[in-house]
Amino acid sequence: MLKYLLFIMFFSGMVLGYMLLHVPTTTPYDEMLTLVWQGMSLVLIGGIGSIVCLFKITR
Repeated sequence: MLKYLLFIMFFSGMVLGYMLLHVPTTTPYDEMLTLVWQGMSLVLIGGIGSIVCLFKITR
């Protein structure tokens, strides 16, 4: 059961990171870099965590 909850949490984090990548064009450059960095790190961590959880679920 914990594996499924962890998968849902990691997948949700990945989707949230993808949503953070939508940056309006009027955003200042420094703030845009911060938002993109945070979004990409959430996508990376969520993706790796999801893959690990799927591997453990199917094994």
